Amino acid sequence: MQRRLQARQDTIWAPIVAYIDALPEVYNREEVVLRVRDGRMAAFDVMYEAMIEVSKILTPEQIEDFPPALRSSFDLESLKAIRPTKGFFPNY
Repeated sequence: MQRRLQARQDTIWAPIVAYIDALPEVYNREEVVLRVRDGRMAAFDVMYEAMIEVSKILTPEQIEDFPPALRSSFDLESLKAIRPTKGFFPNY
C-alpha cells in the first residue's frame, strides 16, 4: 500500500517539480502558487484514500496500539477538516 501511495504521490508532484525547475528567472508567481496548491490538494486526496484503505485492513485494536500522533491519522472526519482549500493563499 505504501508503494502504491508513493507512486500516486510521485505522479502528482513530479510534473509540478519539473514545471518549477524549468521556470525562467521571471515568472508568474500566482501561477506557481496555484499549481502547488492544486498539487497539495491532490496529494492530500490520495493520502486520504489510502487511510480509508488502511482503516479497512487494520482492526480497531491494532489502530489503538499506535502512538497518539499516528492514531489520529485514522480519524477520517478530522483528516477531512484539514484538507487544503482553494481559498488559502499563503504569503510566501
